Amino acid sequence: MEINCNGGESELFKKLHFQLLFFLLLIGLFSMVVNVGRVKAIGPIYIRADGTVDPPSAPIFTADNVTYVLTDNITVIDADGIIIERNNVVFDGAGYSIQGAGTWVGIGTYSLSVNVTIQNTQITGFYDGIRCGGRNSTVLRNRITAAQYGILDFKGSNISSYNIISGNIIADSFDGILIYRSCDNMISENLLENNQDGGIVLAPLSSNNTVTRNNLTRNNYGIGFLGSSRNNMYHNNFLHNTHQIYVGAAAANFLDDGYPSGGNYWSDYNGTDVFSGVYQNETGKDRIGDAPYVVDAYNVDRFPLIFPDLTVNDVSPCKTVVGRGYAMQINATVQNLQDFNETFNVVFSANMTIINETQMTLTNITSTTVTLLWNTSSFVYGNYTLEAIVDVVAEEVDYLNNNCTSIISVHVGVPGDVSSSTQGVYDMKCDMKDIAYLVILFNTKPTSPNWNPNADVDNNGVVSMIDIAIAILNFNKHE
Repeated sequence: MEINCNGGESELFKKLHFQLLFFLLLIGLFSMVVNVGRVKAIGPIYIRADGTVDPPSAPIFTADNVTYVLTDNITVIDADGIIIERNNVVFDGAGYSIQGAGTWVGIGTYSLSVNVTIQNTQITGFYDGIRCGGRNSTVLRNRITAAQYGILDFKGSNISSYNIISGNIIADSFDGILIYRSCDNMISENLLENNQDGGIVLAPLSSNNTVTRNNLTRNNYGIGFLGSSRNNMYHNNFLHNTHQIYVGAAAANFLDDGYPSGGNYWSDYNGTDVFSGVYQNETGKDRIGDAPYVVDAYNVDRFPLIFPDLTVNDVSPCKTVVGRGYAMQINATVQNLQDFNETFNVVFSANMTIINETQMTLTNITSTTVTLLWNTSSFVYGNYTLEAIVDVVAEEVDYLNNNCTSIISVHVGVPGDVSSSTQGVYDMKCDMKDIAYLVILFNTKPTSPNWNPNADVDNNGVVSMIDIAIAILNFNKHE
């Protein structure tokens, strides 16, 4: 059979042409089906006031129109995620995620909502992670990241009150929790971490809220009072925020729960615990600071909490180059910051591999230098970052300073490789430049003006014939 060039396409060419078009069409349809299958919902999804889920195809299951369970991850494009219009319901994310694109609301309720629980959901990439109004509602055990406001509790057209926000993790957002013109809420046991502005913000006219047992860590400020007064704040841990408390307008709040219950833990509190009693003038310690923690004249923690606190302040290797198979010392400065005697382990690691450890005891408010030996026999050639870690002891809450990383890395190389065309700089091979450099430093010790610990290859405290012999034995070896 042939193609008729003068009279048009042959039958074979027509069939091939049709089959090719049909094949391409199938590929296109298959691609559309695959893409549609990947998007579980484009939002918004509604739990309507009558109990129905709209659209019905959304991955939310309910057997009783009371408990609604998310059954798959959701990616939302340019819309709200889930809007709850029904009262007296539980929305359970069951660990699934709702992913946004930086705008809109992840999960929201209306300002007149009553008794709505939102729990166990991972939410990321929305303007408001969870926006709730109304009263007697609960926001529980959610994880929210990359939001403008992780959880927004607002008054709206009605009074927002008696809500519970508890057990949530909110990180890497602008504000973790924003209480806006809302009263009589309980905010407890949340982790607010690395938020650009505030961990918890109480905005104008928010009063009689209780803020307790929260961890506020490395935010710009831990808690902000913006024209809000008569709030109760106690038993929280303020850990290394740029500003522990920010008061943006005249506001008077209660920063402790009285004596002996106490106030809050402040990582920058430098007071002591020598006395006890309501006026801290009685003999004996009581784990409450003897002096108050003062934010301003209207916001004072009269009874700041004292907990054990260990820290590693410095890690210093005695060399920057060590021959593989040989040993070197590493020093770390460990400090006990509080009035408790502590026994604990100190662990040294290189690139996160444990190299040595020891147990020690530090009495109250003392420091010491710990020196351990690193035997490099089991380590390959390369650069290593050294770290020292101390145990988190009983009741210690500020464990962020329990480890320290050396700013100086150590190179494990060919034994005897301590120099190059630049004296004292290794070049990953052992040759005559290394031997010549060791000869120049022969018989130098730590007290010598030209001492270089890297040249003490065998780590015995002096550059000797042994070090030169090691270089000769490794002559012409390279990494």
